[in-house]
Formats: sequence, C-alpha cells, structure tokens
Amino acid sequence: MTVFLPGALGDINPTLNHRIPRESKQALAAIARQYRSAIESGLKEVALIPTDEIESIRREVKFARKPWSRISIERCIRKLEAKFTSDGISDFPHNRDRSALFTNGMEMARLQGLRSILNTCRGEKVPNPSVTLHGIKLGPVVLMGFGLELHEPLGKAIMADHSDEKICIVSLVGGMGYAPDAAAQKRAGYAADFVPLICGEIPFAKIHRELLPALERMIRRLR
Repeated sequence: MTVFLPGALGDINPTLNHRIPRESKQALAAIARQYRSAIESGLKEVALIPTDEIESIRREVKFARKPWSRISIERCIRKLEAKFTSDGISDFPHNRDRSALFTNGMEMARLQGLRSILNTCRGEKVPNPSVTLHGIKLGPVVLMGFGLELHEPLGKAIMADHSDEKICIVSLVGGMGYAPDAAAQKRAGYAADFVPLICGEIPFAKIHRELLPALERMIRRLR
C-alpha cells in the first residue's frame, strides 16, 4: 500500500492550477500521472522498517487570533451585503477577468464565512476554535499531522531541527486553512487573512511563532 502524505504545501502550487472546471479536470489527470510516476520510482527503492512499537498522541490547541470584534464582523458583513445589492453583480467565479473573480465570487465566499463566524459569537465574545494536532510513531518513524496547510519555510524549520531523525510532516489532518510563514503573515493577504474568513474563522495573529513549539512538544512526547 502507498499513501501520499501532503507536507508543507501552503505556498507551493502545482504547475497546472486555478483553471475553469473543464481545464481543471485535465490538469488533475496530468498531475495524477506525475504522482503515479513518482510513486512507482519510489517503490523500486522501498525498504522495510521495524514497527514493533506504535504510539499516538492528539492535542486540541488554541492559537492567538487577530483582534476582531463582533462589531467589526458586523461592519464587514454590511459592507459586503451592500456590494451584492448592486445591479449586474454576480458571484459566478469562473470569469476570465481575474478582478471579477476576487471582487465577486470570492467576496461571496468571504461573506458566507463572516456570517458563520457571527452565528457562533457568544455575545461580544468572538470564537477561537482549536486546531487539532496529531502524532503517531511507527517504529523509528514519527508522523506529525495538524489541521492546517503548512507553508514551506515552517516545514523546513521543523525538519532542520530533526535532520537526523525520521520525521514526516503531514498537513491538513483533521482541519483546513493555512499556517502561513512570517512573510505571508506580514503580507496579510490570501493565506493569512482571506482563507480563514471564508473558512469561518478569525485569522491567526502569530501562528508562525506558535505552531512550531506546539509540534516540538508533541515530538518530544513520542520519542
């Protein structure tokens, strides 16, 4: 059996991406062929490892969020709702004009996400859902998973501290969204701010500084 474990993919895109539905299906087939070729090559050099010892660990961790308030959420909702009352406005996302994609289709996704956040507010308190962290040790191999899509520099930082160990980082385990690195966090763009909102969550404040220590603690527990 072969399993694909997505690692630090947050800021890495395949060559073929972000196409209209018909082209996306063709791109998916092409990417699948590339994966199959890579797996077939890897299987030729596969080696068995002892797995007498199996351990697992799971934690629900809350990370700091940006200082959004119920008032600021309601203000953004009103602004976006006003946009969609204008004549000729559509939320259809597959438009060759990229400006229409981001001002209409994706803005509707953000509006729905903000409504979801508002529905889970408790009075003036804005929700801060936890992120699931998983760890499993199979013999000498440790798999560290979390419910976010890690940016490559953060993945490199983890692996640099454990270059002599068999540790695999696995993104998008039990959740969705991004764990942006410091540069992406500073830009406050698609990964750091836009995606959390369309997922129905307030953006992280300093996930690039908080996630790695949390993963380190779990790795130490599995050693």
